[in-house]
Amino acid sequence: MTLQQMKCFVAVADSGSISEAAKRLFAAQSSVWGAVQAVESHYGITAFLRSPKGVTLTGEGKELLIEFKGILNRLYYLDERYEGRKENNHGLYVSAQHHICGMDSFVSILKSVEAEEYHVGFRESKTSEAFEQVEKGLADLGIIFLAEQSKGQMMQELRGRCSAIHGCMRGLADKVSLYRREYQ
Repeated sequence: MTLQQMKCFVAVADSGSISEAAKRLFAAQSSVWGAVQAVESHYGITAFLRSPKGVTLTGEGKELLIEFKGILNRLYYLDERYEGRKENNHGLYVSAQHHICGMDSFVSILKSVEAEEYHVGFRESKTSEAFEQVEKGLADLGIIFLAEQSKGQMMQELRGRCSAIHGCMRGLADKVSLYRREYQ
């Protein structure tokens, strides 16, 4: 299994057409379809159904597409984070739970940055993925929303996984600056 085969698979799935995927990838249709067939053969599944109108994903194909997109998104994120960075560039990479408070907080943080040049990255994710991104060093900051009914359980998990926790009642978007507080 190669990254190029994954990219071909995703391009075909996203476009619904082998010829359109080949145009997007600047590749021959036979190469693109060969890559898709190699993926199907590798996993022993039929991922696409062909018709005169194009291709459609099977159930197994949909599952594989989700996995491939996750892998390719992670690689894209790593490339964005590490390729071409200069020593004096500042960077902030945020993984936030899919909730409006995450984006609002991120925008607020960006407005307060005073560096001439900086790199930023923002990824919406599930709560567990936000934890994981921070734990693995793929994100500098994780933003999650704690609903009152799950707050106790979530705080217990945070205490076990995080070296610093910052909480606020109104949301980070209302904060002028962020301070890390070591959690004991």
